[in-house]
Amino acid sequence: MALALLNVFFFSQTAGLLVSVLSRKQSGATFGAGLILLIYTLGFYILSIWLPTTRFASWAFLFDWLNPEYCVHWACTNPTGAFARKFGHYWTSLLIVHLNAWVFLALASVWLPRCWQDKPKAKVRWREQFRQWYHSGNIPRRPLLDKNPFFWLTIRNRFGSMKVWTLLIALACLLFWILSRNKLRDAGIPLFIMAILANHLVLKMSFASEAGGNLDEQRHSGALEFLLSCTPLSVKEIIAGQWLAFRRQFL
Repeated sequence: MALALLNVFFFSQTAGLLVSVLSRKQSGATFGAGLILLIYTLGFYILSIWLPTTRFASWAFLFDWLNPEYCVHWACTNPTGAFARKFGHYWTSLLIVHLNAWVFLALASVWLPRCWQDKPKAKVRWREQFRQWYHSGNIPRRPLLDKNPFFWLTIRNRFGSMKVWTLLIALACLLFWILSRNKLRDAGIPLFIMAILANHLVLKMSFASEAGGNLDEQRHSGALEFLLSCTPLSVKEIIAGQWLAFRRQFL
């Protein structure tokens, strides 16, 4: 069990390092690392249940072995009878997850020297065009500044509730598509409960990522110190603006 948990810790740290190298914002890095762990645990578990009902049944064990939770599960199991014959999966999963972690670390090491410098913008990409279109229609500057300046500052570069709903709807569509398969009727109730738990987990991760992410970002950039020392905004007004942005995004 100690070996399995140490392996999971190493895997999660290397996943976090890789996402941190690829991200320029702390909130994005936090959410990206959590998303990788969610895919590797819950996502691969769902695939290992669904694949045996298809012609790709032989691939189910691969997703079991890639799941960091799989070797923890076998460490909790008393290997007797049929379980004893399968106990070799513990070592296989431990090795594959460990090698996967080294792949993450190698990719982060290779990419790090290429991403630390700012690069000149060649042209406006479709993501920037979409961001400009979204903010021009959904984040009017003057009404929000009149309501609370920090409220506007918090949401001016964010997609707000659109990002939250996109994640939840995409996850729900995937899980309900799996539930709609005729051969999975017997496993319908466990998968339905899993879908509920997955939606709640994504929502809680979003809450935790966004709760203080903007304040931390403004503190690192120096904007928060500037607001407190050079503007008439009080601490209560800044917190009120943070709450307004939080409510706009999640309610």
